[in-house]
Amino acid sequence: MSSTIAIHYQLYTTEATDGSTAPKLDPVESEKDLELQAVIRAADTSRRVTSVGTVAAQNRVLSEHVEAVPFDLPIFDYLIRLDDPKESLWDREERKWIRVETGGAIYYAVEKEDDAGRLFLGVWTEGATGARGGTEAIA
Repeated sequence: MSSTIAIHYQLYTTEATDGSTAPKLDPVESEKDLELQAVIRAADTSRRVTSVGTVAAQNRVLSEHVEAVPFDLPIFDYLIRLDDPKESLWDREERKWIRVETGGAIYYAVEKEDDAGRLFLGVWTEGATGARGGTEAIA
């Protein structure tokens, strides 16, 4: 018998930087972005995945689950770049994407033709934690 674990979806927004400073990602706040986030979350009616032992395996299970969610794409002309997941968790204190050492965490660019590079969808398992100290930011 396998156990399952809850997963979370968070849409983040950033403004372009000149590359000399870390991006400032924050949970979305605008009414339009919150509506997009609500539709994304509602598409996944289970929001649970099988809990597996290693981070790599958990990220694979998480990615496969997200790819199988019946998103009605595009959503408000936005596409979730399901073809290009990145394995990282956003750390608000460090202000960067960090490697996960427990659980699973991935993110995707969310974009439309006139709005690329501003939105990212973070998806992670309940209790996922990032590696601290000496880790490189994930681009």
